[in-house]
Amino acid sequence: MTNRRAHGDGGIDERRPGRWRLRWRVNGKRYAKAFHGSLTEARKELRRLIKSADDGQHVAPDKVTLTAWVDRWIALLRRGDDAGKRKRGLVNARTLERYEELLRLHVVPTLGKRPLQRIAPTEIDELYTALETRLSTRTVHHVHTVLGACFNAAQGRGAGSWR
Repeated sequence: MTNRRAHGDGGIDERRPGRWRLRWRVNGKRYAKAFHGSLTEARKELRRLIKSADDGQHVAPDKVTLTAWVDRWIALLRRGDDAGKRKRGLVNARTLERYEELLRLHVVPTLGKRPLQRIAPTEIDELYTALETRLSTRTVHHVHTVLGACFNAAQGRGAGSWR
């Protein structure tokens, strides 16, 4: 099923029941994204993607490195903390300091230059294996937890997400 939309409004194609392909353009470059959900939800997601492009907030997903995302995520958490609004999921200053320390000391030197969407699970497993040779199991677990929260926020599923 193809929905006809006005020029610049993107497109929605049904792949299977409940699975859609969203298509839109930003500065002449085409983008596509798979989406799972209802047609109404797909339309809302497409509107959100187009709006982020119109607002200038669109960053090509393949261009964001892990280092850039870590900087952005920490800044988002810090801004929420400094505002004095204790929303669910935001952390206090000492916890935020520890998150930053774990990521910058143990993750960024190894995976920091890689585009966020190109980091493979095997690379993360190799990182953990290397960390286990020089850190305690508990510290490696903390790195795993913080890195997972960072990735979840990048996907828009956690505190301080960019969406």
